[in-house]
Amino acid sequence: MPRRRRVLGGLLGALAGLPVGVLGGLAGLMLTGGRIFGPVFAVAAGGTGGLVLGAVIGLTAAGRRGAERMTVSEVVRAEPFTLLGFGLCGALTGLAPLRLAHAGPLPLAAGVAGSFVLAFALGVVFKIATGGWSRDAELAHPREALHRNPLIGLAFGLTGGVAAFLVFIMNTGVVESLVCALVGGVTFGLAFGAVAWARTMIGLAVAAVRRLLPLRLWAFLDWACEARLLRVSGATYQFRHRELQDFLTPPDGGG
Repeated sequence: MPRRRRVLGGLLGALAGLPVGVLGGLAGLMLTGGRIFGPVFAVAAGGTGGLVLGAVIGLTAAGRRGAERMTVSEVVRAEPFTLLGFGLCGALTGLAPLRLAHAGPLPLAAGVAGSFVLAFALGVVFKIATGGWSRDAELAHPREALHRNPLIGLAFGLTGGVAAFLVFIMNTGVVESLVCALVGGVTFGLAFGAVAWARTMIGLAVAAVRRLLPLRLWAFLDWACEARLLRVSGATYQFRHRELQDFLTPPDGGG
């Protein structure tokens, strides 16, 4: 049932995103006066972008069904800098074709402002779909947030990758555009989506190099729980026995 619900959510999201993307492509065609791309590219590129992003949002939102949802005002208060980053990325995406088309001041201002607003709204939808689950569910297991975080990063990465590809394909080759999309998608996903996962992986690698933690930390923690040395309590791992904790913890004052 969960898989079926996710597939249905992805299909509904794709159906909703397709016309929105087509309208966005036609708006870009109108603002650039058809000097950079034609109506076929506008419909195909806009439709593809809207379909992909709508499917990702629908798929993610379906997985959060039954969880507590955030309101728009709560999202804006919780993630103002992330939403600002979304808006700036959208403005830069809209600026590129307008500059190539040598658009006048009015179309340039309208295109950049519209791209900023649309990207800001997309960021709000992303946050509601991916970040609005209840705190109780978040505390179900210490690794639950890290399991979800890469999926959120993938959603953000697809957003950045699709936007980068559609911008660069207008004046560069397919291979160069794919490389730029890959770099932009990974950067956008790590910067705005998989922040906690990236920090955890970097910290774990540093701790492993310094011989403070094993590189296969999760396998070690699972073994420790199976051996009844540790136990899971909410979002934390705890020593099962106080004597073991006292034995492994250095006395006060060092030494």
